[in-house]
Amino acid sequence: MPVTLLEGMSSLIPIACSISGPMPEILQSGGVYFDPKKADSIAEAIENLILNEQLRNEISCRAYKRASEMSWAHCASKTLSFLVSTLSNYNR
Repeated sequence: MPVTLLEGMSSLIPIACSISGPMPEILQSGGVYFDPKKADSIAEAIENLILNEQLRNEISCRAYKRASEMSWAHCASKTLSFLVSTLSNYNR
């Protein structure tokens, strides 16, 4: 789990992010993606964020909303539910 990405998402800042996993699975539509192996791709993503205020605002809000869905309490609850379900199926 990319904790630094989640911290950025919860800070309402626009994010330029690597297209490499697991970043897109976490950030989803809350950022501008780039190929980390191509300097032009990185520059283009950053330039898009600098020049497009509407894009910055939209992705920042999407990322913030997505980050709010990923609390430790939510994670613990989902994990416990999975374990209970697995145990229930095992005991049948």
